[in-house]
Amino acid sequence: MPQMRRVQIGELDLSISDPFEQDIQYIYDEIFVGKTYDHPRIAPRDNGVVVDVGANVGIFSIWAARTYRPRTILSYEASPTTHRCLVANVARHIAPETTTVHPQNLAVSNQAGGTLVLNQPPWNSGLSTMLDGAKLPWVEELRAKGELITHTVPCTSISHEIATRALDTIDLLKIDVEGHFMEVLQGIHPADFAKIKHIVLEAEYTESLGHSRESLSEALRAKGYEVEARDAAQIIIYAWRP
Repeated sequence: MPQMRRVQIGELDLSISDPFEQDIQYIYDEIFVGKTYDHPRIAPRDNGVVVDVGANVGIFSIWAARTYRPRTILSYEASPTTHRCLVANVARHIAPETTTVHPQNLAVSNQAGGTLVLNQPPWNSGLSTMLDGAKLPWVEELRAKGELITHTVPCTSISHEIATRALDTIDLLKIDVEGHFMEVLQGIHPADFAKIKHIVLEAEYTESLGHSRESLSEALRAKGYEVEARDAAQIIIYAWRP
């Protein structure tokens, strides 16, 4: 298992497992410099609840704590290697007297219970995915080179978390799961969508998975959201309740 080490990325002292910093630097630049998640209609209330699905090492959770000052952040990271870094980073950078963070080593999917297989190269935590080589050829290419770690991880769903945690409202749901996004959305019962006020979804590998910015936007409009979609390195969907 890759060792955890500490590096300075921008203004953050971060624990990471990647042997190189480029991927973590990219995520930091995307969130703190490029402000990917800073949209004028994504405006959670103070003292609310933020759910970070695909939390990686915690950079979005840290940004959300500073930007929105929620009372609670639920951070979900499937990789046990990356989760160790998430725990260390949110403890270091999020003040517990303002925001309580719950870093969970769980995959979020379309149902709770059972397990999923996570594929992760040891040199890039941001590439970990539940998709297999049939959908992502690079997974089999790395496996053939001996450059792939697999983790069997327990899974949950958004609706299961809403029920077990007795959540009346999720002020912001962020989803960045390397292609597993439809399964995350399918794990939200129809009645629970009304409890989710804002969604930001990063959609990777859409063409390979048979989706598009139009189909994803329409799926969220059908749930009662207003939607804006942007093309960046991947499709980003911003959705909010009118």
